[in-house]
Amino acid sequence: MPPENDVQAEIEQLEQRFAENSKGLVFAHLADAYRRAGQYAKAEGLILHGLKHHPSYTTAYNVLGRVYLDNERFADAHQQFSKVLELDPHNLIALRALGDLAVRGGRLDDARVWYERMLQVDPRNEEAKDELRKLEAGIAGVPPAAVAETPAC
Repeated sequence: MPPENDVQAEIEQLEQRFAENSKGLVFAHLADAYRRAGQYAKAEGLILHGLKHHPSYTTAYNVLGRVYLDNERFADAHQQFSKVLELDPHNLIALRALGDLAVRGGRLDDARVWYERMLQVDPRNEEAKDELRKLEAGIAGVPPAAVAETPAC
């Protein structure tokens, strides 16, 4: 996670860009900065508002999914990442998140399917290979913080 001052500076810059064009796509980037700063209610509200204008913007659904992950709202997170895949079946962020959610929920067969789909999209994806090795070795557990920290934008 970036230092708090860096995130705050980023928020200020993005808030200025958002003020200049509140109907643009910057809302998702601003919401992700709010999320990284722990301002989850602001992030969620901004994303939900922005999605009214941009209902097919997958980045926004990824950010919302991460907001829900950070708040341990796993069913809501799953719903958002599933929406991403409805719009973009090859979205690696959503595939990884759904795999990690399946591991977290003890649904290891489901996790395997998600990680294998990642490899179908990107056969050289080392994260997917590592997660599949863990599953095969029986050492899959709580996913690393990488899901919450990989940039969503």
